[in-house]
Amino acid sequence: MPFGLLVTPFGDNLGDDIQSLAACRLMPRVDTYIDREKISKAQVPPGTRVIINGWFMHDTRFWPPHENIIPLFVAFHARPATTPRPMEWLCDRLLGPRSTKSCVDPTYSEYFSRHAPIGCRDEATSKALEAISVPAFFSGCVTLTIRPRGLPKTDHVVFVDPFGPLPHNAFRPDRWLSIPKAIRSSSRCMTHLRLSRNIERRLAVASDYLDIYERAKLVITSRLHVALPCVALGTPVIFLANGHRSYRLSGFENLIQPISIADFLRGAKAGDLNHMASTVDPLHLASLRNSIEDKVTEFFNAD
Repeated sequence: MPFGLLVTPFGDNLGDDIQSLAACRLMPRVDTYIDREKISKAQVPPGTRVIINGWFMHDTRFWPPHENIIPLFVAFHARPATTPRPMEWLCDRLLGPRSTKSCVDPTYSEYFSRHAPIGCRDEATSKALEAISVPAFFSGCVTLTIRPRGLPKTDHVVFVDPFGPLPHNAFRPDRWLSIPKAIRSSSRCMTHLRLSRNIERRLAVASDYLDIYERAKLVITSRLHVALPCVALGTPVIFLANGHRSYRLSGFENLIQPISIADFLRGAKAGDLNHMASTVDPLHLASLRNSIEDKVTEFFNAD
């Protein structure tokens, strides 16, 4: 029985690689990498089992997955069906009318129904699927299955693309300098922007970053796939969400509570970082983690 791992070699966000790494750690082995953005063109043998998790997708001309793939839909997220933005209009003209259609379009309901129920990363995706008569449920994110390694803590506050979300990696000197010097001097600044096309290297960097997040005293970020791994690792996290796409957060209220950048800067000036960290319900975390692990184990052990 062959096993495939979804990867994003042409993505620019290390969060995608952290999700791939989390899925990889649940698999018996990895026989092949499958490009998420070309999943319908995957060259894999019949019966290849794949966890279909993460964000789908930039170009839906390559959806649904290849017929040789046996999918497990868990932690699946699809961008909502919205009125195309100007760039999407251009893509439709250049690539064809399917290039920007949402994966939760009724066109794909028959495919989803064959593999239902669909485990969704957020409640917005599960509701969108239910709206096209596909059984779905909120599973949470596969990164919640990441386990701490027992690494010793440091005194570092780690900032990871804090002043997003568009672009996540935008550095704002005005905001940075408004944070007290005592905090800045003991902090480490990082980014999830990655342009390497080598999957092994990207996964290795993702693993290194998880070690840094586990060791951190506190992580401050606008990245969902920094915040959720920190929750899984037991590291306090402040999630900054000015203008963040709220539909991606639905269902995570008991794990992360976003605050505005303005409120964060006021709290930082008052020396009140710890009180802004998200409150995590450990029972809720354990329930989501165990459910994902059980479903994945059953999937890979099936005949």
